[in-house]
Amino acid sequence: MLLSSQSEPLSEPGLAGRRSSRIPLVIPILVAGVHPETGLRFEAFGKTLVVNRHGALISTIPGLRSGMHLCITVETSGKSVWTRVVWDAPEREGRYGVELEAPENPWGISPDDWKT
Repeated sequence: MLLSSQSEPLSEPGLAGRRSSRIPLVIPILVAGVHPETGLRFEAFGKTLVVNRHGALISTIPGLRSGMHLCITVETSGKSVWTRVVWDAPEREGRYGVELEAPENPWGISPDDWKT
């Protein structure tokens, strides 16, 4: 479900100079990786909250850590991408900033500044 079809800067500190516009977008995802505490492989459902061509803010299970590598599958398209957690919220919150291994658009939207 697209929350906004317009790209607009979010009013958070430190967001100037983004490589691509951030788009509020809530879509279901499947997150897979190796849990840092147990060492066990996991799969968990989640959702995107904000996306761009270089990453996303996602919500999924709590307890993941910065530096983890995750495979994210976009459920609406079936497209999978490798990401790295670059920001994690307090442990119980389950929100993470992830960076794509390579800039691309697995989200299925077409903002003008994402064209290559």
